[in-house]
Amino acid sequence: MMINVIIVCNRWMFVLLIFLLQTVNLCSADGDYDVPPATVEVFYPKGFRVSIPADPDIKLFAFHGKLNEEFDGLTSGHWATDITKVRDGRFTFNERMTSLKIGDTLYFWTYVIYKGLGYRQEDGVFKVEGYVNATVPISTPPTILNPTNRFTTPAEQTCQPSLTKVNNVHPCAGTLIFEDDFNFIDETKWTKLREFSGEPDHEFVVYIPNEDVLYTQNGFLHIEPKRLESEYGENAQLGSLDLGFKCTSKEGQMSDYCTRTSGSTIIPPVISSRLTTLNKFSFLYGRVEIRARLPSEDWVFPLLLLEPANNFYGAKNLASGQMRIAFVKGKDGLLSGGVLLGATEPTRSIKMCTNPNPINLNSDFHTFSLEWKLDEITLSIANQIYCRINPQQGFYTNFLSHGNFDNNFASLWQKEGKMAPFDKEFRLTVGIGVGGLNDFVDSDSSHHITPTKPWKNTQVKAMKLFWDAMKTRTDYPGNRSGLEVDYVRVYSL
Repeated sequence: MMINVIIVCNRWMFVLLIFLLQTVNLCSADGDYDVPPATVEVFYPKGFRVSIPADPDIKLFAFHGKLNEEFDGLTSGHWATDITKVRDGRFTFNERMTSLKIGDTLYFWTYVIYKGLGYRQEDGVFKVEGYVNATVPISTPPTILNPTNRFTTPAEQTCQPSLTKVNNVHPCAGTLIFEDDFNFIDETKWTKLREFSGEPDHEFVVYIPNEDVLYTQNGFLHIEPKRLESEYGENAQLGSLDLGFKCTSKEGQMSDYCTRTSGSTIIPPVISSRLTTLNKFSFLYGRVEIRARLPSEDWVFPLLLLEPANNFYGAKNLASGQMRIAFVKGKDGLLSGGVLLGATEPTRSIKMCTNPNPINLNSDFHTFSLEWKLDEITLSIANQIYCRINPQQGFYTNFLSHGNFDNNFASLWQKEGKMAPFDKEFRLTVGIGVGGLNDFVDSDSSHHITPTKPWKNTQVKAMKLFWDAMKTRTDYPGNRSGLEVDYVRVYSL
C-alpha cells in the first residue's frame, strides 16, 4: 500500500500517524512499489531480529509486532520501532530480551519511507519452528540428565560452554550478550548520570543529561559538552548548584556529588553526560566492540570504559581497576587503550598502550575493541590488535615494584589471583570528560599536547585556572568536542 503522508519523526506522535494511516484514501501499490518481504530470525535462548534489504531510496523502516496475538487494525503492537540506520546492507530490528518457544507465532506489519512516500506490508505471520543458532526439533522434551541433576533440552546440549559470565550466569559461547544501536536511549540498559564528577579524577564537568548534551539522532548517540553558563546563566560557575532529588549519586543527596558551592575554587564550568549499565548489565570476560567517532578538542577525552560492577577490591584510587576501550587526550590524536592499575602515576598508565599508527579519530567512525580473557586483555582498532596486556605473575606485582600501593589491596589482589582486579564482573560506561587531575600530567612530552596546560594537578584552584584560560574562547567547547557512537556490542567468549 502507498500512503502519501507527512513523516512523523517523534515516536510519541505515533497515535497521530496511525490515525492518518486509517483515514487516508489508500490506493493499490501494485505497479508502484512493494515493500521488501521481511526476514525473521529467532535465537535460542532469547531474542529475534527482523530485517529487510537496504535500498538508497529507503529512508526509514518501521517494524510493529505482536507475540501470539493477531492485530486488530493498524495498532502499534508489543514492539514498535523506527529504524533509520543501515547495518551490513540491511535495515534491522533487534529484540534481545524475549524468549520465543517452538510453536510461538509472531504477527507483524512493516512500513517504509521510499522516495519520500510511505508504504506498508500488512499481515506478516512467522511461526517459530527452530532457531538460527541451534538445532531444535518441534518437540523438545527433557530427556537427558546432566551432572548437576537438572534435565536439559537438546537445544541446551548444543550450547557450548562459555568462559563469560553475565550477572554470574554463563551464556552460550560466541553469543551477543549486550547490544545497543541507539535508535533511542534505552533506560532498561543505561542509567543517565546526574551528578558532579568526583574521585579519583575530579573532571572539570558536571554530568547532566540535558537534551542538547545527550541525545540520539538517526540511530547515533551524541554527547556534546556545553558551558555551564549556557544553562544556568553568566558566571554560573561562581555560584551554587544543587542537582536535587534526581541526583544519581549513591552517596546521598547532601553529598559533594549532588551539591556544589564555589569558594576556594569554582564549580565545574562544563556540562557533560555519562551513561552507565550499573545494576542493569555486567559481565566477566568477553569481547566489547564500540563503533564511534571520538572528540578532538583541547583537554576533552572520551569515556569508553569498563568499570567495576561492585568495587570488590575497594572504591578508592581505582583499587578495583578500570579498563579503557578507546581513549584520546585532547587534540593529540593518538589512540590509546588498556587498563588502569591506580589513580596516579606511575602505576596509573603502565598497562596502557598507544596505537603506533596515526589515525584521524574525529573525521570518521572507527571500530574499537577490547577482548578480556582469563590470562590476557587485548585492544584493537578495525580488528587490528595494537596492545596485548599479560598479567604475568600477577597485576599486583606492578604496585609492589613501584612501592606506592596500599599493601592491604596488594595482598588481596595476590590472594585472588594473577588477573585481579580484572577477575570480577565489570559494567559499561560511555561519556565525555574534560580536564581533571590525573589524565593530563603536569609534564607530558610524549603526547605533545598544546596549548600549554594552564593548571597543575596539585593546585587547589586547578579548575579555576583551567577555566580562566579557556573561557575567552567563545567556541569552547567547540563542535569537535562531541562523542558520536554508532553501536555498543558485547560478545561471550
